[in-house]
Amino acid sequence: MDHHELCLTRKGMGSLAWRAKIRSAVLGMMMISLQACSINSAPVIERTGTGIARTSTVTLVGASETQTQSQFRAALERHFSSYGIAQTEAGSFVVDYSISARPAEIGLARDDADGKAAGEIDYVSIPRDNQFLQKCGPQRLRATLVIFDRASGALSYRGIREINLCDVSVTSIEEMAAALVKDAQHR
Repeated sequence: MDHHELCLTRKGMGSLAWRAKIRSAVLGMMMISLQACSINSAPVIERTGTGIARTSTVTLVGASETQTQSQFRAALERHFSSYGIAQTEAGSFVVDYSISARPAEIGLARDDADGKAAGEIDYVSIPRDNQFLQKCGPQRLRATLVIFDRASGALSYRGIREINLCDVSVTSIEEMAAALVKDAQHR
């Protein structure tokens, strides 16, 4: 190999190394942007009970002290109606509900320590770890729908749904209500 060929090879190697660096930088930026978009989590419903029939009548008794609670109640009323579940003052089922939003890095824990080792936390809702370069201060929207049989007082349904998102909106509250009312139907 003469001197001229050696220089061309070095230049070619330099060019390949430069391309590799560019690819690494692009991949790194993609990873960061994907992480920033990873606020929303897949919502899961924890449920207890068999649910209610579409021919049931219900009475909503939950408090609507905040705008979020009022929006949630209105959404519940719409979705019960859309499934043909009538709302009356003396319904055969009593429906209680709650909804709250909080920073996602704050968890909810049980107060009792039965069966837990010293210092171990019994989380009901696990806090979300802070993410580097996330696009917002994530919120956790958590809603509970509880339905009791008026005659017996027995629990017919209890559903809890939570989701992490950037902004709590009317749409996210509506989706929360829709999912819980649909899940409360007989399974």
